[in-house]
Amino acid sequence: MAKEAGIERGGGGDGDGGGGGDGDGVVPSFRSRIFLLRHAEVSYVTAAGEPVLETDSVPLTKAGREQAKKVGAELRSVMFDRVISSPLLRTLETAKIVVGEREQGQIETLSGLREIMEGDYDSIPERSKRRELSYAYERAGDEGASYAGGDSYVSFAERVRAVFFPLLEGDWRNLLIVSHDAVNRVILGSVLVGGGDVASVLRMLPKLEQDYCCLNLIEVDRRGGEVLLRVKMMNVTGYDLGKRRLCLTSMERAFAEWLGVG
Repeated sequence: MAKEAGIERGGGGDGDGGGGGDGDGVVPSFRSRIFLLRHAEVSYVTAAGEPVLETDSVPLTKAGREQAKKVGAELRSVMFDRVISSPLLRTLETAKIVVGEREQGQIETLSGLREIMEGDYDSIPERSKRRELSYAYERAGDEGASYAGGDSYVSFAERVRAVFFPLLEGDWRNLLIVSHDAVNRVILGSVLVGGGDVASVLRMLPKLEQDYCCLNLIEVDRRGGEVLLRVKMMNVTGYDLGKRRLCLTSMERAFAEWLGVG
């Protein structure tokens, strides 16, 4: 009877990650969940105090590894049908720590989830670096805008969306995606504006903060041939729930050491 009504009864209540279960083990059978995670903390400055210009191989800091362990502990009861990561070191390292020793399929990598690429930082005048770097997302919705002289925001958003929306298909219940600040913002913006045009999504970017190792939860309802998306949780940092130590925006923090502030 419960199955015919579109629900299943299963153990674990909310802890099973099945998309419902308000304490009584009732889980809607048509509902799936995407656990969208930003990679844990890294440092873009070398031990000598020089900025790292080739950021693809930047590893997690000690604090970052602890952040990822915290998320892994919180999600230990969730069985992921798929684990997908950007191919960059910092996302793969985060994904491996979160998944831990559980029996799990291989971590899939999708190049479309790579972070937005900057241009030549050295070509940005010193007087403009604070505006160009720390507040780069503020102009994401401007016509022809690019990220610090690098990737076009429009082409970047289209690349991310071309990877994300096909992931909604398939027979899976729980999906873990580990990616990056701007990537997550495009995904969340696309959900919040109901798919929408790219320009509408890009205008959302500065409003969707993504701290290091923050967890977002997107519910996916598949009913009557229609897919409905909702954001159930956003930018949750289990290592600092009250954000007492997270006073800077993610972009301000990323460039604080470069700019000599914070």
